[in-house]
Amino acid sequence: MKKLILLAAITTITFSCCKTPEEKANALIKEKMEKVLYYPESYDPTETIIDSAFSPKDSPELYERLKNAYELILEYDEVEKKLKIAKSSMSIWDNPYSEFGRNEYNEQKEKYEKYLELSEKMEALIEKTKRENDEWGEKLKKEGEKFIGFKVTHSYRAKNNAGNIIFDKVYFLLDKDLKKIIASYSSEEYEMYEMLLKQIKLLNEQ
Repeated sequence: MKKLILLAAITTITFSCCKTPEEKANALIKEKMEKVLYYPESYDPTETIIDSAFSPKDSPELYERLKNAYELILEYDEVEKKLKIAKSSMSIWDNPYSEFGRNEYNEQKEKYEKYLELSEKMEALIEKTKRENDEWGEKLKKEGEKFIGFKVTHSYRAKNNAGNIIFDKVYFLLDKDLKKIIASYSSEEYEMYEMLLKQIKLLNEQ
């Protein structure tokens, strides 16, 4: 009888120490969230969805590459807009008979030349980035998909900086043993990433 009681006690202790994957993920996430929230005590998890993560699609490196390329293109578009405005302004103030007009023309000409130089540099940088990303993509195609851990969609509610309760989602990439957070993304960041992934897929299908 004593042996049976001891065995039952050991079994209870063993099983109580074995956390489920969701419990392990929630423990890591809770620690992380309480460090970044304005009111940690208001943190209230509502749902945690765990799925396997594979490279390259779920790798932080691909996220960073796409994010950097996207921001570079946005910056390039902004420079192109300023370049067109400066060029248009030059034609408006191209009046050799007015000192004011000549001054305005020269000012816009300086802007145009500055943005033109910047535009050319950014074009070269975009081409370099595209080439590096293509080479990285080809390398990954040869290697094939690899299991890199678990991706987690975590929903919660908590107080924001104004003290109001908000509902939000955060996305995490955890290691294979569910012991460490490799990367985390806000809902806005992850939505942008999924949008860029879809664009890449469409380009590859063409």
